[in-house]
Amino acid sequence: MKVTLMNAVSLDGFIAHADGNTDWVDDFEEWEQQAKRVRAIIVGRKTFDEIQADGLWPDVTYFVLTGSLTEHHEPNVECSWSAEEAIADAAERGFEHVLLCGGSESNGEFAKAGLIDEVMLNIHPILLGTGKPLLGAHDGGLELTDANYVDRGKYVHLTAKVKKS
Repeated sequence: MKVTLMNAVSLDGFIAHADGNTDWVDDFEEWEQQAKRVRAIIVGRKTFDEIQADGLWPDVTYFVLTGSLTEHHEPNVECSWSAEEAIADAAERGFEHVLLCGGSESNGEFAKAGLIDEVMLNIHPILLGTGKPLLGAHDGGLELTDANYVDRGKYVHLTAKVKKS
């Protein structure tokens, strides 16, 4: 299973203000395009609540990492207790590739477990100073290789592979 971490990020490595606000993010079209291409997204519960408020895409399956949501009535939503379970659930549904789209805690869980294969970051020209870090409390970082970037005007789109030990 290929796991691609995809997030908007500030120049100083935050994916949101401390209160979760992402009013500075301007890459929705790219995110939608990638989500519909891969058709499977793993998100944390708080991120899912935000996505759900905007409306779920019927042709994308959402795997929600949660310790509180045990079931959901949408046919394209699965609830998982851990990173490993979310990957197993996605594989069971026939997916070979998933996008990991946060939040901070979920990204950190995947990074700590060594489950991220590549990153796709939309780097926005803003310094937040504080906020929710890309990899949450994970302090091990990720070593990247084969990086490529494209200037999209309002942000820089970076892709890179995660170097596995």
